[in-house]
Amino acid sequence: MDAYDNGGETGVTVALVRETRLDSAYAPVEPWLNSLVPAQQQALAEEPEYRAGRAAVAAWERGLRTIVSLPVREPFTRVAGSVLLVSASVRTDDAAFRAALEAY
Repeated sequence: MDAYDNGGETGVTVALVRETRLDSAYAPVEPWLNSLVPAQQQALAEEPEYRAGRAAVAAWERGLRTIVSLPVREPFTRVAGSVLLVSASVRTDDAAFRAALEAY
């Protein structure tokens, strides 16, 4: 890890993590990219949001507007305002994705 000091103007030191150190946290990118099939090529009934049914509708009614699928190895869910961040493994697991939506 490298550190960058901006000269003391704000008193903040920013830690920069080299990309090679993150390899263990991220899944291989190719499978994740391939999972992002354009909607016109995938039947609506196959979409995780459609399969989640009422949980997706209820989350929308509570303010959810965007779902971001991240290419990380471990199951991951976080809420950031109107955005739900999930790992690709959570989004493709019906029970886990439904639980993430219900927790929103």
